[in-house]
Amino acid sequence: MKKSLLNLIPLFIAVAFLAPGFNGCKKYEEGPSLTFKSAKSRLANVWKVEKSFLNGVEETCDADCQTERNNTSIEFKKDGTFILVSYFGGASLTYTGTWTLSSDKNVITTTVSYTLLGQTYTDTDVYTILRLTSKECWVEEKNGADVEETHFITAS
Repeated sequence: MKKSLLNLIPLFIAVAFLAPGFNGCKKYEEGPSLTFKSAKSRLANVWKVEKSFLNGVEETCDADCQTERNNTSIEFKKDGTFILVSYFGGASLTYTGTWTLSSDKNVITTTVSYTLLGQTYTDTDVYTILRLTSKECWVEEKNGADVEETHFITAS
């Protein structure tokens, strides 16, 4: 018994030195602290808006807004494409586009092209990732002086 306890001393020393370091190693401002799945694997999912904030204040959502949220989704695919199904005013619109993850895995850039009345438009948006787990994705987008934060949850 005494010998087996002595064998554990190096393990206790290693844990004592390494454990405090895990506290400050969060990739994203809101976590998680530790994950074994890549950011790309966690992002590849179907997402729905759970809630949104404008300049730090949660936006209220009436029945029409909740219907739009329930019928709107974005699916990020591992191949760098996405499908956005947007529901607004009783109509459903589907957009396809591409997405990239920055080399430091902190920023998602989406690009979508669409044609309206014979004119082709390209829209590129940049989102800072605040939290990314397999079930939650929180992003922030700056629009002029406004900061929009959106919390997504998996649709399934």
